[in-house]
Amino acid sequence: DPHSCLRDGSRGRRAGPSSALYAWARRLGEEVGVDADRWSSEHWLSGQWHSGVVGGPDDWGVQRDLKVVTSVLDADWSAHFLDGRAHRHTVTERLTAALGRSVQEWLGRPGGELLVQLGGHGREDLFADLDVSGTVGYFSTAYPFVLPLPGDLNPREHTEEVAVRLARIPDNGLGFGLLRSLHPDPEVRRRLDAVPAPAVVFDFLGETRFVDVGAAEGRLDFLGNPTHHHSGEARAASMPRAALLDVRVSVDDGRLHVDWLFSDQAVPTSSVRELAQAYETALRLGDDGTDTPR
Repeated sequence: DPHSCLRDGSRGRRAGPSSALYAWARRLGEEVGVDADRWSSEHWLSGQWHSGVVGGPDDWGVQRDLKVVTSVLDADWSAHFLDGRAHRHTVTERLTAALGRSVQEWLGRPGGELLVQLGGHGREDLFADLDVSGTVGYFSTAYPFVLPLPGDLNPREHTEEVAVRLARIPDNGLGFGLLRSLHPDPEVRRRLDAVPAPAVVFDFLGETRFVDVGAAEGRLDFLGNPTHHHSGEARAASMPRAALLDVRVSVDDGRLHVDWLFSDQAVPTSSVRELAQAYETALRLGDDGTDTPR
């Protein structure tokens, strides 16, 4: 924000400009055209992308029927959960594994696998001459992941299995969308485009705070209580929903928030509340199957 920099007398401390979104997109397209195999096409083409254990209606509803069930965990427990030094697995691994355990309980199944869509920030450090860390734009990636349900595994064993599968994802999933849209072979594009849409979308958004770019002395500060008044709806009311369940996990003011987005014409609100409670219970169980500190 040049105005804020000049207003606060920080002209000399401005960081260099980030790379343009179009430069990043153009380079990715060129790289796929030159060496498509570099993006691990075999991983995406050989995957068993079956629909998984979640049945439900074929019609997932429309945006006008959107409902949200939210769980907010207390600050002390959240701080312990988010402290990587206190756990053997990453936050993402534990959040994803807990989803598998809660879905198994919710469905009353003995095990199986669930096809989910995972997402990433997309701002990967791929090219020495391109830096998009500060570029304005939407870089997020989306890709399929087969999430194992625990079956007879204890929480520690199940989390380890999920961690192993997550570690196999190449380039944090960036290659799936690139290859599906830009692979030079139309047959590869067709096969990837035929991967079924997962019924469940799962995203860990991290901390959802807005940076105050006008902070003085070069220190980062954060805006409090930003509003979205008069910004309009992001999607048309008649737009079909892209998933049965859209699960968004974030950290706000030091507390873990879990939002479950769904259409109440596709799945009853009471049922989603049961799943949300099962997920919170799964989160609170440590890898050894005992309650973590609250």
